[in-house]
Amino acid sequence: MSSHPTSLDQITQNVWFNKGFLEGVKVKQCGNATQPATDVSFELAEAKIQNQELLVKLQDTTDTLQELQGILKAILSTPTTETPARKSYADAVTLPKRSATARSLRPGGKPTYLLAIRLAEAGVQNYYSTEPSEEQRATLEAGLHCLLEMARSGDSERSFSLVKALCREAHGTRAEHRTIGQKRVLSHWRNPNSPTSSNQLINPVATDPPEVWLEYFTRYPKPLPKGVRLDPRTGEPVFKDIVASRLLAHLRPVLPMLRVEFFTNMAALFSQPGEYRKLVLRYNLKISPSTKKYFPFDNTSKADLARPITPVDIARHYASNGISVDEVESVIEPWAQEYAKSRQERF
Repeated sequence: MSSHPTSLDQITQNVWFNKGFLEGVKVKQCGNATQPATDVSFELAEAKIQNQELLVKLQDTTDTLQELQGILKAILSTPTTETPARKSYADAVTLPKRSATARSLRPGGKPTYLLAIRLAEAGVQNYYSTEPSEEQRATLEAGLHCLLEMARSGDSERSFSLVKALCREAHGTRAEHRTIGQKRVLSHWRNPNSPTSSNQLINPVATDPPEVWLEYFTRYPKPLPKGVRLDPRTGEPVFKDIVASRLLAHLRPVLPMLRVEFFTNMAALFSQPGEYRKLVLRYNLKISPSTKKYFPFDNTSKADLARPITPVDIARHYASNGISVDEVESVIEPWAQEYAKSRQERF
């Protein structure tokens, strides 16, 4: 049994002994202290591979962050409407009709994901559907009615903020690209906190008669529909111009891509006094009995889409909707001349 060292010399001797023992153990485990050059090269190559893998992971992370940043910007930004791609008439026929969803309508015709999620939470379905069925339309009406009532009551700040966001989105969407839900919100919502809300008129809907539209444009004359003049004596919109403008809204094509050509030929026809009468007599066009139930211009068959729209097509369409020669000459032709003039000034 060894005794504890008592002197400085013994302590120093033990320290050097232990140090030498440890160095011997290290040499025994590691073997030769000098490794071959091939092992060093291998370690360097392995280190380079690890560095490359780290760089790849870093790049993937950067790309992911940039993609998330783009999505967040799209959610927070106000939607803008993109110009639809120009398609041939034949392509338009073969396009399948489908309802717009939150994924198919990204910003630029396009709802934000955040609004779609909040609508789902509020129980509003089919808001972004472009061609809802009767059942889907009824479901949408019921959901929107509940949402608007809750927003008006003042009991739900969340509902109020959602409706305001929906109105901002709808106002930022061009009229021809608005979904049925967006149109409903704009026509039925009035801010209850507005001091003049009790004096405001609700936006007319497409099925309202010209008298309702006249009252609305008399109250809010800017902007007036194209071609509608103001009576210099009263300062109010000319009622006959309102009638002609609403007829165009009912009779125009459903497909937006056909409307420019339709409007151009409509203006060319009706801006020439007596031209409608001539075409009715020349082509023996039968004017249907007026029922005040108009149907839009339908030119979507492959045979029709292969040829351009002509003034004769316009005349035939108006005649089939019961628009008489007298009505055209007294109501539509004066309005069409102003309409054509405004189109020329625009271009």
